[in-house]
Amino acid sequence: MNSGIYTITNKMNGHRYVGSAVNIRDRWAGHRSDLKKDSHHSRYLQRAWNKYGEDALLFEILEEWEPEFLISMEQWWMNMLCPEYNIAPVASSSLGIKRTDEYISKMKARMKGSKLTDEHRANIGAAHMGSKRSDEARANMSLAQRGRKCKPLTEEHKRNISAALKGRKLSDEHKAKLRIAHTGKKLSKEHCAKIGVAKKGNQYRLGHKHSDETKAKISATQKGEKKSEKHRANISAAQKGKPWSPARRAAQEAKCSL
Repeated sequence: MNSGIYTITNKMNGHRYVGSAVNIRDRWAGHRSDLKKDSHHSRYLQRAWNKYGEDALLFEILEEWEPEFLISMEQWWMNMLCPEYNIAPVASSSLGIKRTDEYISKMKARMKGSKLTDEHRANIGAAHMGSKRSDEARANMSLAQRGRKCKPLTEEHKRNISAALKGRKLSDEHKAKLRIAHTGKKLSKEHCAKIGVAKKGNQYRLGHKHSDETKAKISATQKGEKKSEKHRANISAAQKGKPWSPARRAAQEAKCSL
């Protein structure tokens, strides 16, 4: 059996790292590779490697287990040994981990310019297709995100997002999934208020005039488009009883006077 629980022990001070793996041999090779590149996820274990060297770390298998029991047994051994080099208090979880600025910088440098192959993208899609998170996983994600405040996007970040989305077209299947996901969805009052604040003063304000370029783009997009009877009925129902803006009333009066 290749799966089980292992420890990495510093022979100089007795401090440990506890982990589990389906293939222990490959996992140890992965640890050594990351430590040699000075990019290991445990900054404590990395510091020990940098200070004492490879020969000071002893890799041992505590016991072998079937893959389905690995996480629970890893947690049991973590509770027993209280390992000094594990940065997450829960087995196979990133909750409670705080990344240093140095670690974040190194990760950014490693990922910069990297592009996923078509095969890699296909594998990721296949892995997530039809996957459903357990209630426990949802609770852990909620706990991790609680109290987190999003930073405003920088102008550079906005430009990168815009460039990535430019020319992108959603497939009919994707559109159908979005419609199903949003059908019957009701926004909270707080959400509506935020949308109102975000929209205030933008291109939707009354009396705003689009540029000739914008008008041309809108015209090109809607050219030849035919609305279904259902679509027309929905527009009619939405506009029924809605007061006209001064700009719209003036435009209608000018049209009628011709």
